[in-house]
Amino acid sequence: MFLLKIKILISHVTHKALVVTEIIGNEDDAIGKLFTPNNVDDLEKTIVELWNNKSEIVELGEKAFRKLKNEYSAEVIYKKWENLFNSLL
Repeated sequence: MFLLKIKILISHVTHKALVVTEIIGNEDDAIGKLFTPNNVDDLEKTIVELWNNKSEIVELGEKAFRKLKNEYSAEVIYKKWENLFNSLL
C-alpha cells in the first residue's frame, strides 16, 4: 500500500485550485505518517504514537534523508535537466 500526500495549491495564473500529490512511500519505505485531514483526534493519535516511538522517528528521518539524496540532490536534478535538453535536440 502506498501512502499519498495531497496538497491543494492556488494557481497564480488561473486562480484555480491545483491538486499536487506526492507518494511518500509504502509501509516499508514510508518517510512520513499520514492522518485524516481535519481530524484533530487522528492528528493527536499520530503525534503521540511518534512521540512514544523515538526509534520510528529516527528511521523515518533516515529514510527521508536517503530519498532526498537519491532523488533531489544537485547531481540528480542536473542529470534530469541534461537528459531533458538532450532529448529536445
